[in-house]
Amino acid sequence: MARYVLEGEWSGYSSSQRRVVHRETINERRRARYEGRGRLFAVRFTDGTMLELSVRPVRRGEKVETLLGYGSLISEAEASTATCFQVRPISGSDEAA
Repeated sequence: MARYVLEGEWSGYSSSQRRVVHRETINERRRARYEGRGRLFAVRFTDGTMLELSVRPVRRGEKVETLLGYGSLISEAEASTATCFQVRPISGSDEAA
């Protein structure tokens, strides 16, 4: 079975702040969610920053260094039908729940 690397790069507030904050290996079935037109490619935050998602094949002999900083957020975004998932701020009533 083919393996792929899903990377999330945080855009930061300026170009000098761009960095990879999420990396994991995924299978063919999950990769299909990112292929083709109209598929998920970014998670946008209300502060103007963005987590840009990309998928590439694992290179032969490559050991993928896993960074799971945004795994649950990415899973939630994958479950939505949007191509760009908007993260809303937490309100006072949400924090109490």
